[in-house]
Order: sequence, then structure tokens, then C-alpha cells
Amino acid sequence: MPPPGVGRSPQVAAELRELVELAEEAREGADPEQFLLSDCEFWRHYFRAQPDRHASMVSHLDPLAAVRAGDEDAAERAMPEHLARSRVLLDALFR
Repeated sequence: MPPPGVGRSPQVAAELRELVELAEEAREGADPEQFLLSDCEFWRHYFRAQPDRHASMVSHLDPLAAVRAGDEDAAERAMPEHLARSRVLLDALFR
């Protein structure tokens, strides 16, 4: 089932489906750069179609700050926290 709002536009649904297919092809072909590009484009389309959900986006500031500071311990703490927040967001968006 598509997330709320996405199914209302056949064009948006088709664009998202195409991006998912591109990401899967890249994943299967072990092309991480293309996978990430497709994934980012997917989310850009998704949030553009649902502007009321922009506030739910998860920030990358904590992991980025740790990487920039060269603080491996902080980066190791920041990523699981970031992923946990992302899981909560995805569960809320797609259930």
C-alpha cells in the first residue's frame, strides 16, 4: 500500500516506482553511488508530493558533526541514534 497521499497521483506513484526500480538495479549491481542517488531522488519526490510531512524529516547534523570533528566515538553513537529515528519515521510514514 502506498503511503497516504502518494497514491492520489498516478504520476507521482509512477515516478516513485521508477526510482525504486533504479535503486534496486544499482543495489543488485553493487553500484552504491547510483543507489544513493536514486534513494535521494525518491525521498525528494516523496516529500515534494507531501509538503505537510517536511517537519518529520530526520536530520543528519549529529552524524555529520562527528565525522567533521574526526570523533569516531561520537560518530559510532550518532549513527545508531540516527537510524533509530529513521526507523520511527519510516514506521509512521508507511503504516
